[in-house]
Amino acid sequence: MSDSLLMMQVTEFECGGFVVGVTWNHGVADTYGLAQFLRAVGELACGLPSPSVIPVRISVTFDTIGLTDKVNPGLVRYDESMPEIPDQLAPVALKAPLADLKHVDFAYCDIMIPWSFVNRVKAEFVSRNGGGGGRRRCSVFDVVTAAIWQCRTRAIHGRRCRSDAPAVLLFAVNARPHIGAKDGYYGNCITRQVVGSTADAVANGDIVDVVKLVNDAKERIPEELLRNKMRRQQGVGGGGGEGLFVGPMHRLYVSSWAGLGLDGIDFGDGKPARVIPGMEVTVMPSCFPCLPCSRSNGVSMVAWCVMDEHVDVFRAELARLQ
Repeated sequence: MSDSLLMMQVTEFECGGFVVGVTWNHGVADTYGLAQFLRAVGELACGLPSPSVIPVRISVTFDTIGLTDKVNPGLVRYDESMPEIPDQLAPVALKAPLADLKHVDFAYCDIMIPWSFVNRVKAEFVSRNGGGGGRRRCSVFDVVTAAIWQCRTRAIHGRRCRSDAPAVLLFAVNARPHIGAKDGYYGNCITRQVVGSTADAVANGDIVDVVKLVNDAKERIPEELLRNKMRRQQGVGGGGGEGLFVGPMHRLYVSSWAGLGLDGIDFGDGKPARVIPGMEVTVMPSCFPCLPCSRSNGVSMVAWCVMDEHVDVFRAELARLQ
């Protein structure tokens, strides 16, 4: 492996502000773990004798990391209580071979979805799905993810499309609360949930119905994690769906940055004014909603999910979200 596991760069401006850029190997830590690490760096930089959340030890398999010589056990952090990290929930059919994942020059879009739209759709969802003795919850993530999925599908296939082409949504799931990971676990602990539909259903469907597709998939996560764990214990393969490969251009990958702790990092000059991702390599349409620190007028997000020829239509669809 030639790439560094972690790199940081600080750019200072004449006005006194600065930007901290961080890049890391996603196989080592997820964004939640990186946020914990950066908070610890900030606390040490501010003079604390140790981080407020002590890092837990993680297990390391020498064969996995290629260590065959004798290693001093004192150099390896180990915790037998750390549960097994789950496989991603997406079926094997969605996993393209690495050789098939090529960089695509998707257009960069900085997006703000107004609170008026989010609150209206949340209220409509709860009104329609509040039976059964309780009011079903609907999150900001559910609404903005469904909106981006629908706007992108309309931009590519048309507002009145009649295509039965697959429209697949994948979204990142922080598995920590589902498997009992301890506070201070910096490692990689995410899985991915999949929502399958068609371009016709997503583009022409009522937005509340599209939100329900996302919401239903979230509700299934604990059950599917348990089912996948039982499959592994029995030596059975993944979640099925291997018969049809769904290419990267038919997918939209979404990863929310809300609640990860990135807005609480302080290197001594206060908390950040804004936190955004940057991607040098994009292999499938991606969106990062619910960015911290910039939510006064609406829900902030950035996306690399359409080509240049679809940007104007995509933005026009976003402008309809009122």
